[in-house]
Amino acid sequence: MPMTNTVNNRQLFYILFLVLTTYDSLTIPYIMARTTGRGGWTTIIAASLIFALAAVVIAKLQNMHKGKMIFDYCTEMLGPVLSYIISAAYIIEYTLLMVYLNSQVFGLIQTEFLTRTPIWATVSLGLAVFGFIAYKGITNVARLFEIIAPLYIISSAFILVLVLTQGDINNVLPLFEPDHIIDYVSALKDMALPFMGLTVITVIPFTSRNKKAPKWAFFGVLFIGANYLINMESSFSLTGINTLMHYKTGVIETFRLVDFPVIERIDILFLTVGYSGMFMGITFIYTAMTEHVCRMFPKIKRHFIVLAIGIIIFIINMFYHDLRRENDAISIVLSIMVTFMSIVLPIFLLIMSKVKKSAQKDN
Repeated sequence: MPMTNTVNNRQLFYILFLVLTTYDSLTIPYIMARTTGRGGWTTIIAASLIFALAAVVIAKLQNMHKGKMIFDYCTEMLGPVLSYIISAAYIIEYTLLMVYLNSQVFGLIQTEFLTRTPIWATVSLGLAVFGFIAYKGITNVARLFEIIAPLYIISSAFILVLVLTQGDINNVLPLFEPDHIIDYVSALKDMALPFMGLTVITVIPFTSRNKKAPKWAFFGVLFIGANYLINMESSFSLTGINTLMHYKTGVIETFRLVDFPVIERIDILFLTVGYSGMFMGITFIYTAMTEHVCRMFPKIKRHFIVLAIGIIIFIINMFYHDLRRENDAISIVLSIMVTFMSIVLPIFLLIMSKVKKSAQKDN
């Protein structure tokens, strides 16, 4: 039997923040430095608005089908075959997302802390923790977000204020270059991955207390966009755009330059709290995968599903870790899937839901 899952609007905000900023918040300066330059703030704002509206669509869709996740109401509207296909597509997206994030995050851990620890050891331990938490269900996972997310947000804000006070405003000027408008628009495709976790909303059954969820989701995504924007501008101001072109985790490189008399290594402070946020983001993606599979195969016990997902992700991760050169190809596939699953499909389902509701009223 599927577990009863409820999440309040504050928890929804925290889930979106940590899932979406799991890793790519660290790479925003690198992405923008290589694609748009100093005018990248326009691209970030545009992408934030697009995905904020997509979040509203998904939240409205969930509100129209209270107590259900996407597999349930797709079965009612489109039939079981299409419902299984849609859930399978989401599972594939989450699998690629898990592999992508595990490779990046655990690679970062190995580089920064555990230089002599084999990657299989850190990945296996991480998946065991993610799986254990995912087994507890969405409600219990959401409660953890209420603890970790505020710590992550406060520590990040504190560090970013330090960076902004020590940066050079000349490094972010000029803010806009008319000759690069085409670059600003074309870079929108590179902003799909930083918003790739948006579809986790579809596995959260809404209740009457989620009536204002669309507003929370909308402003939550805008808040995430503001976080990306501040990360980029602060990194540009302190480190410089030319340097950031060569560092994928440009935010960490910037934090290493911060001078603060009380704490010698600000980047260590960020990584300590930041890794907790990253782990929670990956955990919820694991949970979303589990919820989909549990709905598709209700007769299989939850702990078997959690274990199977962990084993599959581990095997793929070991293969992917040895094929890091394929990172760009996987990023392109993920970008296409994110755009379709986050924007196109929810809009279609929302229209279908409204048409069905209108037809029921007429009858």
